[in-house]
Order: sequence, then C-alpha cells, then structure tokens
Amino acid sequence: MLIDQTDLLPRLFEQILIPDAVRDEMLAPDAPVGIQQWVANPPVWLTVQSVSVIDETLNVLDRGEQAAITLAHTLPAELLLIDEQLGRQIANHRGLPIIGTIGLLDIAYMCITIPLLPIIAKSRRDCNNIELIADSS
Repeated sequence: MLIDQTDLLPRLFEQILIPDAVRDEMLAPDAPVGIQQWVANPPVWLTVQSVSVIDETLNVLDRGEQAAITLAHTLPAELLLIDEQLGRQIANHRGLPIIGTIGLLDIAYMCITIPLLPIIAKSRRDCNNIELIADSS
C-alpha cells in the first residue's frame, strides 16, 4: 500500500484475503490516511475474512500478524505476504509459504514486467519521510 502498487495484487493472484484484524489495523487512526481510505472502500478483488480463533502461541506478534498467520495456516494459503521479521520467522517455522513486499515486486517484475526503478525511488523517498518511533517496553 505504501508504495502505491496495490493494483499488482489482482494481476498476480486470483484471490486476495486479509484477516479482519489486518483491516482494523489499516483503519486505525494512526494508520496513514491513504491506507485508511483504501481499506474503507476496498476494491472488489479484496476479501476480508473473519478469524475468530487466534493461535495463542502467536501472542508475541501484533493482532494483525497473529490473524494472518492463523488464517494462512487454516486455509491453507498458497502464499502469505508478511514483512515483519519475527512474523516471517514464525510463519516460516510453521511451514507457511511466505513472501515480503520486495519479493512480491520481484515476481511482478518477472511476470508482468513492471518498471521497478520508479517504485524503488518512491519507496526510498517515502522511507526518508517516515518518523521512526521506538517502543520503550
């Protein structure tokens, strides 16, 4: 979302699901306004799936990652898009097929020949404008 490439998802995958907890995080007041607006009026290709039972062993992760890993394991999903390092490690340990944003862009570049340089340049500009907040807990 932050790199403005959500239109790639339906071009690469037949079905895109997000757990309701991820949608809720995207609607949170501290989420970027563009993401809030996007998920408030989601595209027709996006399905929000309710995840009622979360695996308690995932409590070291935030709610969205817990729900995403649980949903991917329950379905089972063909691929889990997850960027957070600990979440990736846990999903990988559970045998879930994972990919990050960069891997997704790599697939898009190979499959549908997207121009990567403008995306990378935008990503770098946006990253320079992000204020990092350290968690003191």
